[in-house]
Amino acid sequence: MGKGSLEYGQNTGGSAEIDRYFSSLSLDDLNRLYSLMKTEEYQEGETLFTEGDTGEIMYIVLSGCVSISVGTQDGGVLELAEIFGGQFFWGDVYL
Repeated sequence: MGKGSLEYGQNTGGSAEIDRYFSSLSLDDLNRLYSLMKTEEYQEGETLFTEGDTGEIMYIVLSGCVSISVGTQDGGVLELAEIFGGQFFWGDVYL
């Protein structure tokens, strides 16, 4: 996982993917949603969640890249997805 900044919260800078996802919400609904969010920064190699965690957190990647991976039976690592700035994902949905 590369160093990145994840936001569970502020302005996303107009990402088309994020704009489509939230386009049906009213301004009041968006303001309520934003009031519940917070910004977090993570360092390269830091684990955000593990398999089996509840997937109730939405991560919005502002910059950098997040790698979603799982361990394999032979001790290796299998990368399932890479999430880049302007994209989002729900907790352990890939696991």
